[in-house]
Amino acid sequence: MSELEHEVGILRAENLKLRNEVARLSHPDLPVVPVDIDNAIKYLQTHVNAGSINDFKDVLTEKGFWWLNDFQYKDRRFGFGGLNNKLFILSYLAITGYEVEKPKEQPKTAENYIEHVIGTIKHDGHLGTIQTDCILPYLEKALAAIGGEG
Repeated sequence: MSELEHEVGILRAENLKLRNEVARLSHPDLPVVPVDIDNAIKYLQTHVNAGSINDFKDVLTEKGFWWLNDFQYKDRRFGFGGLNNKLFILSYLAITGYEVEKPKEQPKTAENYIEHVIGTIKHDGHLGTIQTDCILPYLEKALAAIGGEG
């Protein structure tokens, strides 16, 4: 019986793998957009009369415009250039869905900066004219929270 149960377990695992693969292939990957594209889409969803370049100055950065140009270049259905085409892409993404890119984590960089500041405070006793007695405990706690040695 245990051999039969083992075979059933293997078949169930294979069945689950196949179901997951079918589900993955049935739903194509959504485009991954930068945060400022996400902000522009949300802006358009809440400001229905937006439609000029001035409306996007504070929302869509240069990186966002470059991303839209690149998207237009890869998917020729949207033409190339022009604000109307970019608005169409933003509307298309809002309807069909997208994923927002996750910021690249740089905990080591933050850890290194915090360690440097703590080392300077402990060595020199100050950071220029900044009073360090108050901030040193917080820096040490922040360093410990991200996994450094505080």
